[in-house]
Amino acid sequence: MFQTMQEIVGKLMGDERMAEAMADLAILRDETASIETQWTARNTELATLQEQHNAMMDQMKAEAAQMQQDFESKFQMHLATESEMQAKIGAAVQAYKKATLAANPEIPADMMADMGHADSIDAVDTMMTKAKAHVDQIKASLGVPGGAPARNRIDVASMSSLEKIRHAISQ
Repeated sequence: MFQTMQEIVGKLMGDERMAEAMADLAILRDETASIETQWTARNTELATLQEQHNAMMDQMKAEAAQMQQDFESKFQMHLATESEMQAKIGAAVQAYKKATLAANPEIPADMMADMGHADSIDAVDTMMTKAKAHVDQIKASLGVPGGAPARNRIDVASMSSLEKIRHAISQ
């Protein structure tokens, strides 16, 4: 009887065809082995690329987290600086209000009560302009001349000593 499958096929096909089939089979095995080797190499390359991708993603996440932290830190510094500047501006406006009121004693304090709400130098100037215009209207309606009263020039040199004393006392 036949010992191997090869012997059975060999008897059925003939030895020459069997040799050709075996050669084709060997070629297919070699090609399969080559493809498997290429497949393994590609899988190794793919795994390496996946590891590199993961490492890059981790690095990018760390950099993004650092950038977020830097942004938040700088934003907090900006807010602190802005608050400090607002406080300084507020103090400057308050000082300007006091100086403006001191420089304009003809403006009654009750007219300037709204000046407490002024939050900028422009607002103080606007209120002061309106108050001066209102005071000028009141003066005009009362017939008070604008500016300092006219002074009479008295020739003191021609006065006697007694007239000079009387004149000085009347002033």
